[in-house]
Amino acid sequence: MPTTHSCIICLEIIVENFTTLKTCGHVFHYDCVEQWVTRSKTCPVCRIKTHSNQLLKLFFEEVHTIDVEKLVIKNQKLLTKLEEKQTTNEALKIENDTLQKQLIETIAKKEECERNLNVERKSHKRIVKSIRTESSNCTIDLTYSPPIIPRKKLSKRNESSGAGDGGGGDATTIDLTPAETEEPRKKKSKRNETKYIL
Repeated sequence: MPTTHSCIICLEIIVENFTTLKTCGHVFHYDCVEQWVTRSKTCPVCRIKTHSNQLLKLFFEEVHTIDVEKLVIKNQKLLTKLEEKQTTNEALKIENDTLQKQLIETIAKKEECERNLNVERKSHKRIVKSIRTESSNCTIDLTYSPPIIPRKKLSKRNESSGAGDGGGGDATTIDLTPAETEEPRKKKSKRNETKYIL
């Protein structure tokens, strides 16, 4: 409370309705001092002459006591939290800078890959165009079939027959190419013999 002063008239602690006399400054309950001054016209404490128009009401605001120790502890906790936040903020700034650098490097790599891709596409287009040009100049007719060449036959006169008959023997035809269905010849001697068809 603002004060623990007691009213000299009623001997009770003044809690509210503070009233002072302008002539001397003593404090009383309003109701107590008003009745007193109306009867005696003097101050109850110092007996100075006064009137009811010299009464002045006082108003005090209640002020709560402050626990300094609690405020100090609270302040220390807040400072600790602030330091933690600042440390976290610094770490986040470093991480942000790292991510920014990685982003710049990634963008640069992406642009380089796009340039290489464009170069490869142009090279691919040139190769495809060259292949198409060459293929258009190399047309093959798949319906063409080569003519069948008949087997060559050689005609000779049988000299041995001509010598015995005086040159009047029949002509003998010698087929020098083997028939497709002919079985493989058997070797009769060290030299290959020619098969005669009569």
